[in-house]
Amino acid sequence: DQRILGIKGLRGVGKTTIMLQYLKNHYENPNLALYVTADAPWFYSNSLYDVVEEWSKLGGKLLLIDEIHKYPLWYRELKVSYEAHPEMQFIFSASSAYDVFKGEADLSRRAIVQELPGMSFREYLQLSHNVDLEVVSLDKLLAEPSEVAKSVNQYIKPIPLFKQYLKSGYFPFSSLESDAGINLDRLIRIVNTILENDLAFIEDYSASNVLKMKKLLGIIAESAPFEPNISKIAQKLKLGRNTIYNYLKHLADARLLNYLQKQGKGIASLQ
Repeated sequence: DQRILGIKGLRGVGKTTIMLQYLKNHYENPNLALYVTADAPWFYSNSLYDVVEEWSKLGGKLLLIDEIHKYPLWYRELKVSYEAHPEMQFIFSASSAYDVFKGEADLSRRAIVQELPGMSFREYLQLSHNVDLEVVSLDKLLAEPSEVAKSVNQYIKPIPLFKQYLKSGYFPFSSLESDAGINLDRLIRIVNTILENDLAFIEDYSASNVLKMKKLLGIIAESAPFEPNISKIAQKLKLGRNTIYNYLKHLADARLLNYLQKQGKGIASLQ
């Protein structure tokens, strides 16, 4: 019954695929559904609301909008469309770097947004090696580690497979491609596209900002996991400490890195 559904996630994790699979395999009447991508040339001279109006006149009931963050001020027109066409449902995808609810139009009470992560190790085993293991809760793993290990070892030797997963198992496309060189090339393109297109568009970064972020990401990639010395990194990149903090936040929002906050109380918790 939810009329606005959003899917956020890193490039390549399958947002477009899951939308099209839903349309093909689960939506009752695909003839009443329309898929569009928000960066299509058609939108150079037409608006998102124009699509909704025309699709409504043709009897459409579902509109799927891919890469919605590429459309300026999309949240305004989506809110107007939502209110003007109560018969229509909207499903959209957006970059993980984009805060869907930061726009002027309040969608927080109207939309449900879910994060689509990359594959877990269990999903990787199922897709790449046809090994279907049952889901194990963290509580069970901590309470019965030996029993869980025995049950897994009946089917696979997990350590070498886990090493493969760390190299190329997070993205579904890499599990279907045996050529490591092709997978590495696609991964590099994904990182560059996030930095040069998504973050540049969302955060209004210049080319020099993007270059600095690439250098920062390179420093982290060579050292992680580690506790960063922000002052030294800022000095090396000739940037201010606050700028480094902002870059780290944006890289984390884009799911290009994960960081853990140090435990502490009071002011120490803010460091």
